[in-house]
Amino acid sequence: MGDENIYVQRERKKRNEIKYVRNASFKNYIRKVLSKVDGHGEASISETALKITYDILKNFFTDLSSESKQLMVASKKRTLTAWDIQQAVVVILKGDVARHAISEGQRAVLMYNHMRRRT
Repeated sequence: MGDENIYVQRERKKRNEIKYVRNASFKNYIRKVLSKVDGHGEASISETALKITYDILKNFFTDLSSESKQLMVASKKRTLTAWDIQQAVVVILKGDVARHAISEGQRAVLMYNHMRRRT
């Protein structure tokens, strides 16, 4: 029984440790998307252009998260829902771009759920 307590304590300690993500960035994903968009996969991007694209994405996600938080607080909810995200996208992006972004996001979530069920 004393040995079980040691293992339980180790598990609790592991669970309570703060896990930090190092160098989390979209740079690798930007390169992957660029190679998929290019028909031959030979496209490249300079470091300066990569940094600019990364900053644009980072600013967009910051704006999106702050806007969705404001919508969540305005509706007096404690849970962020898909509706909050969609409305934030409509506020930040305008017109056709917002509609396409929402439909692509919904399609990505459906594909993710489908793939998750298969495994």
